[in-house]
Amino acid sequence: AATGRNQTSTPFAPQWVGTLMYGPLAMASEDIHSWDDAEFTLQGDLREVTLQGATKEAGTNGNLYSLTLGGKTFYPDYYTTHHSTHYLRLNVETGAKKKQKGGIDITSLEQLIGLATERQAAQRDWAPHGYGRLMKQLDEARAVAAKPKKQLTQDEVNKTASALNVAINSMRPSNLAEPEDLAELLPLVTSAKEIANKSTELREAIQYADMVIAYVNDGSGTHDLIEKATARLKAMLK
Repeated sequence: AATGRNQTSTPFAPQWVGTLMYGPLAMASEDIHSWDDAEFTLQGDLREVTLQGATKEAGTNGNLYSLTLGGKTFYPDYYTTHHSTHYLRLNVETGAKKKQKGGIDITSLEQLIGLATERQAAQRDWAPHGYGRLMKQLDEARAVAAKPKKQLTQDEVNKTASALNVAINSMRPSNLAEPEDLAELLPLVTSAKEIANKSTELREAIQYADMVIAYVNDGSGTHDLIEKATARLKAMLK
């Protein structure tokens, strides 16, 4: 969401990415095939989660624990090895919907504002698009933190903290490229791949560009790699 529209003002969805735990066990499911399947809404008391307890299963050294959520069954991560995932998108409802005069905890939000303020002061150390997203979320976080507590709900505070946390964690050092920096290269690659009879040089240029795109999306690509890949394709698509 942060970079998919090639702009710095893309709004953040207030979600937590996490894993369901059954005691010390990370639980995974083979019923999840897309990010849509991996999205769940949970109440603060986790009432949507049904613990199935332990069963004896062949091939295990003891009891096998499982749980269900949203019609999907979860087993310990070590047990589910076939196309399973334990990464979930969690919308957590705190239940604090009404305005309260007190009892609102903004500690986490204040800590994140402090970290974001430090990064604001070191602007030149950070890549510009991520920095722009940080500034937008920081302004919103400061506005929420400045409200009288009687005008706040815990849910609003939590969502604001979540959005600011995403902005902080999606920043990159200034020497690294960002997905927005691929704006010129991506359409060139698309055009090159549509050519029916490709020369060996063009196929190699496409492969190189795909590698650069993967590096950038993974957070390890640099601007010079993008410039080289762009120049190679431009020369062949004249």
